Amino acid sequence: MRALRPDQYAALLEQYILHLDAEMAALSPSGWPVASLQESYAKAHLHADLLDLWQSSRKELSYQAWQAQKASEYAEKKLAHHYL
Repeated sequence: MRALRPDQYAALLEQYILHLDAEMAALSPSGWPVASLQESYAKAHLHADLLDLWQSSRKELSYQAWQAQKASEYAEKKLAHHYL
């Protein structure tokens, strides 16, 4: 069996997704909305990207707070040295 090209894999996956979407819609109770797998996949990627952004922002803020604390401690030591 020969390997498929990336565009062939993409087309094959798209066919599978469309088939699964149709099966999910056919098996769902009447009147119930069924989100497509493509939409769910896109939302999952969006949420993962937002989580990465939030975590990197949190790490940066945490690092800035640590730097501010160290600067404050240094300033207190300098003041204590000059006035004591």
